[in-house]
Amino acid sequence: MCALALLAAVPGSAGGGGGAEWPWPLPPPASGPSAAATPAGCRGERCAGRDPEREGCTADARRLGRHDRQGHRVQLFHSPRCHAAWGEVDPPHGTDGLSVSAPDFGLRREPAGAARTRMVPAVGSHATGVQVCALVDGRQTCVAAHDRTWSD
Repeated sequence: MCALALLAAVPGSAGGGGGAEWPWPLPPPASGPSAAATPAGCRGERCAGRDPEREGCTADARRLGRHDRQGHRVQLFHSPRCHAAWGEVDPPHGTDGLSVSAPDFGLRREPAGAARTRMVPAVGSHATGVQVCALVDGRQTCVAAHDRTWSD
């Protein structure tokens, strides 16, 4: 019951629109009880377009790929329990855009300065075919699983 009251107090936590506008800032690293005990708020297709932190999908997140370029770190993450993937760029300032794409789902674009993409469905332990791209100073850097990277 407390969890429902707390969830209701967080704007947009139900994932159905309303509440704070995207993009939300990346949270500081967790300290305290393990977030792994928190049940995921979505799974697979139901995660599409939602924030991984707010849905509890970061608790078991695994980094599948990373690339550092032009002072920015672009990373691809996957949550096995949520069957979803997302991308992050750090620092977010100076980015002209961020996107994530997945087979059978398409492309999701985020605005300039976004630190994280919303999720895309990604079944399988390696999120095969999922990629995240950041546009920094007019140059695109992309990352896929197994640290596969490419730039223009």
